[in-house]
Amino acid sequence: GMDIVAKANAVSKVLIYTRVGEYEGSALTSNKGWTLAYRGTIPNQDSQLYSLGDFIDEVKIAAGQSQSFYVFSRKRMLYTASQSEGLVYSEDDSVAIREGEATRGLFRKPLKGTTSRFAGVVRYHVQ
Repeated sequence: GMDIVAKANAVSKVLIYTRVGEYEGSALTSNKGWTLAYRGTIPNQDSQLYSLGDFIDEVKIAAGQSQSFYVFSRKRMLYTASQSEGLVYSEDDSVAIREGEATRGLFRKPLKGTTSRFAGVVRYHVQ
């Protein structure tokens, strides 16, 4: 699952989609090839980390495989601006997290110059 930091003082619908492999630019403008992994709502709260709970179905990622996630919050969410899409910015012995892009809305064109780092937590377990 994931935890995110959403905009303060706003109830927000949250959707998370996933797909096997790395996404390519046009994959961000269509839900084709993406699977819904989470649907829920964040209550009105301060801008703080919020635990979304588990995904609808477990997302299994084989060793050496890439998995993309598209995280959308209707009332916006926080991310850290960065400089190099695809750059690994956090990793451990099991997972590497890469910089991605922010979009104008759900499956809309990426914002120009918005390479970003996810401001949240990716929860996983290794079998």
